[in-house]
Amino acid sequence: MKTALFLLLLLPANVFAIDLPPVDIGLPPEVRMFVDREKCVVETKFHLVVEIENLGHDGVIIPPAFTPPKGLRLGDVKSSTRSEKGHQKLLYHYALVPEKAGEFTFSPMEIKFHYRPGAKEEILKTNAVNIIVGKARFAGMVMKILWLAVFATFVLPCLAYFLYKYKSRKEDGESGVPKEMSREDFLTSLQECRSMMVEGRALDFFIQLSSLSKELGSLATHKEIEGMEEKVRFGGYAPASHEMERFLNDATEAIKAKYPKEERTLEDEGIQLQNVE
Repeated sequence: MKTALFLLLLLPANVFAIDLPPVDIGLPPEVRMFVDREKCVVETKFHLVVEIENLGHDGVIIPPAFTPPKGLRLGDVKSSTRSEKGHQKLLYHYALVPEKAGEFTFSPMEIKFHYRPGAKEEILKTNAVNIIVGKARFAGMVMKILWLAVFATFVLPCLAYFLYKYKSRKEDGESGVPKEMSREDFLTSLQECRSMMVEGRALDFFIQLSSLSKELGSLATHKEIEGMEEKVRFGGYAPASHEMERFLNDATEAIKAKYPKEERTLEDEGIQLQNVE
């Protein structure tokens, strides 16, 4: 018996070997990194994508840590899955916005994973990726054109309007009556005051007469007229016709004093200053 056992030990081990069929453990995981475009311009968003393939249904991925190169602003980070030809792919999308022009390099990224929960941690590295960022010449030109259009459409008309108002205010003064009024202008304004008095438009009468007296340089009369204007405007005061007539007479005398050598008289101009009952 002992001799038989001894002879069995001397036989080659492959005598008792059994040919087992190969076990299909699937393709090894593959990773790659790419950008959705090769070139872009400043302030134009692009995506850096990390793609993991052949991980298996039980595989566990640790999301890769990512810090963008200086000059790139990181936006949203999303993940997605897709299936191609029976292979499941896991993708991580990193939205990036370049803040300056130049060539940017993304160093290889380490992807940590487990074939199944509790299994040994494995590490794969992606490839490096480059992207060229150019200056936004066309976009910058478009923005300049848009700004010029806005400036020409809105800003320039506003500036022109305010310059016109400023010039008018400067020329006319706060009264709204031209500083270089001619004799005819004074007579016309005086006639308008008479019409306002006849029509009972006391407030318009004193506003017009206030401007007229200011131009004539009758400061004392001007202050008195302003006081009457305030009483009519805010106090509801209704001046008598003889009060208004007195102011018209004062304005008439001021016009005569201002143009003493004029041949035509105020009566010739049709300015009738008789009392209105």
